Amino acid sequence: MNKIKQLSDIEARKIAAGEVVERPANVLKELLENSIDAGATKIDIYLEDAGKKLIRLVDNGCGMSKIDAELCFAHHATSKLTQVSDLQSLSTYGFRGEALSSISSVSRVILITRELNSAIGTKIELAAGDLVWQSSVGCTIGTDLAVHDLFYNIPARLKFLKKTETEWRQMLTLFQAFALMHTQVHFRLFSDHKLLYNCPAVELQDRLTQLWDTNLSDQVLKLVTNINNPSNSNNKHNNNSNLQLAGLISVPQIERYNRNQLFLFVNKRWVRNIGLQKAIIKGYAGLLPEGRFPVGIVFIEVDSHELDINIHPRKEEVLFLHAHKIERLVYEAVKQTLEQYVTKKFNSQPSSASLTNVWANTQLNQNLNVNSLNFKPANLTSLELDITVSSLVNNNKNNKNFNSHELLMATTWP
Repeated sequence: MNKIKQLSDIEARKIAAGEVVERPANVLKELLENSIDAGATKIDIYLEDAGKKLIRLVDNGCGMSKIDAELCFAHHATSKLTQVSDLQSLSTYGFRGEALSSISSVSRVILITRELNSAIGTKIELAAGDLVWQSSVGCTIGTDLAVHDLFYNIPARLKFLKKTETEWRQMLTLFQAFALMHTQVHFRLFSDHKLLYNCPAVELQDRLTQLWDTNLSDQVLKLVTNINNPSNSNNKHNNNSNLQLAGLISVPQIERYNRNQLFLFVNKRWVRNIGLQKAIIKGYAGLLPEGRFPVGIVFIEVDSHELDINIHPRKEEVLFLHAHKIERLVYEAVKQTLEQYVTKKFNSQPSSASLTNVWANTQLNQNLNVNSLNFKPANLTSLELDITVSSLVNNNKNNKNFNSHELLMATTWP
């Protein structure tokens, strides 16, 4: 009797779904990428129970025809490529054609869509990958895709989902990443029937205000782009002309307890990369306490032939051809941005005779009258530090060997 048996198509798709869909956040990522690829300028996200019960996206993208709506759930059906070599020139997110197929095989899906030239739309309902209902409906241009009851037909996978709070944090981080990358898109996020985020199209710096803190946009620095990297200047094989960096990093006074506000984007794709995160943190050496992290949104553009975005089934990681070179340039960009910031700050520092008035008007003391305070030595740390730093700068302004970054590393920020 033969021992090897061929799995049915639906069972094979359930197993394959494990490579793409591990948790609700993976579903949200795939649907967001489809909406962006469709040219959407407005995307509404509806979640219930952190995505376990419902993940629904409504966009105003190009929509689909009746035939495309039927084909989009077929395994490896894609409009993005026809052969493996096309991977080298792709600029879209989804391309392998397995996402919707995998998602529909482990959930109940309702799709409503209409393209611009169609007078009527298409509605399709699937359960565990099987077609339940299909009809023509009246609807707006774009796509409305709802994923209900994720893993309802795979109890073993369902019980391994994390607590609602954990899954929600994953969803929120993903939402923030897409909102940062696509500032031209109006995002709205609803959770359990409540509107939590309303983020109209804005500039990147204003997006920080929408997502986190009304003051954060004033406490970030634009990453320098004209990087002076002496360590690579003598390397005739080094060519950084095809590498571009941009983004925002926080001033040294801002610190976080984790890396949740460090976002990395490579060729307009959000990725997780420990090496690049370490490069950013290394640029803050001596400026942040141990165990504290900065805020950083860094965009990297590199030649598509120098990276592989297909190494991870969920496309969350990339493989660089010259990883060390890119990490070094990110480090240098962060370090030099901070050097320019502190040099400008110290050069504008007033004389020590007027430092008392300056200190009295800082944000921490704006409501206090400095002349009415009874100072104690323990409370003079910030003032003494300003005087010391000011003296160091004034004594070294004419010194050609003066290095602002070395001074930063030797300074404990109040």
